[in-house]
Amino acid sequence: MTGIRVGTATLSPYHPSFEFNSLPTDFPQLLSAEQAAPLLGVSASTLNRWAARREAGEDTGPPFHAVGHKLRRWDLDELRAWLAGQRR
Repeated sequence: MTGIRVGTATLSPYHPSFEFNSLPTDFPQLLSAEQAAPLLGVSASTLNRWAARREAGEDTGPPFHAVGHKLRRWDLDELRAWLAGQRR
């Protein structure tokens, strides 16, 4: 697998040997900050800063999944929904 196409971006897979085609269709596609940030037009550090504020109780940035103590992942479908809700 050379990358995952999302819109006009090609994302490098987190584990190149892993095939997303083998997952159940309802399994969320989780992205790292480095993969999710370009889709939103922000840096990975900005996305992580938003996540830290969200953990502190603010409604800032898109929702994320905390995997373990420090690992954060963003669901592609939730990113799309959050971004659509940001229109003014």
